Amino acid sequence: NRHRTVNKRSTATRRRTPKTSANYWADIERSQQSDISPAVRSNTRSRLLATALEVFAEQGFKATTMRDLAVAVGIKAPAIYNHFTSKEELLCEALLWAMDHFNKLVLPEQDEDPDPLIRLHGILDRHLNYQFEHAIIARAFDTLTSSNGALLVQIGKRTSQEELKEKLRRYLNAVTAEVKNILERRPGDTLDARYAARAITTMYDTVIRWYSAQSPAKDEKLKAAYWELTLRMLGVSNS
Repeated sequence: NRHRTVNKRSTATRRRTPKTSANYWADIERSQQSDISPAVRSNTRSRLLATALEVFAEQGFKATTMRDLAVAVGIKAPAIYNHFTSKEELLCEALLWAMDHFNKLVLPEQDEDPDPLIRLHGILDRHLNYQFEHAIIARAFDTLTSSNGALLVQIGKRTSQEELKEKLRRYLNAVTAEVKNILERRPGDTLDARYAARAITTMYDTVIRWYSAQSPAKDEKLKAAYWELTLRMLGVSNS
C-alpha cells in the first residue's frame, strides 16, 4: 500500500522534464544491477516506460503530454507511437513493467536454503536494496498506484488493474509463504501469516517515504534494524 499525493505542476515546471529524467538515468547508473541497466539504457521502449513513470508521477497523468515524454527521453513525439498506441497504454505498460522489474530483482528464481528464516531475510534484504537503488522508480510507482489503482480505473483500464494486482500478489504470496513456514515451527501460535506478511511488507515498502540511501554503512544499519523489527513481529529470537 503505497500512498502519495500527486502534486499538480505549472506549465513552467513541467518544461523541466529533461532535468528530472536525467535524475532517473543517474539513478539507473548507480544501480548495482549491471545485468538490467544496460538493457534499459539501450532500449527505447524501456526508456519510455521508465521515464513515463517519473514524469507522470511528478506532473500528473492528465497534465503530461506525449511531447513532454518525448523531450524527456530525447526522441520525437511521433516516435512514441511506434511503441504505444496511446498515453493510457503507456501508463498501464509502465506500471506493469515497474512491478515486473521489482519482482525480478527481489524474488529469487529458486532458493534452496532449507531455513525459511534465511529465505525470508534474503527477500526482504533485496527489497530494501531495491528501494535504495531504484528509489525514483519506487516513488513514482507509489504515487501512480495510490488510492488502490484508481487512476487505472479512471482511464478505463480495469484489466490492467487486475494484472497489476496479480503481480503485486506474487510478492506478497512469496513473503506470506515464508512467514507461514516460520510460524508453523511454533505450535499453538495464533498469528495469522497473511496479516503478518502484510504488516512486514508495508514496513519495507514505505521506507522511502522517510529514508533515502545515504551511505553503505547507514544503509546496513537500517537493514539490521528492520530485520530486528521483523523478527520481533514474528516472535523469533535473533540469536
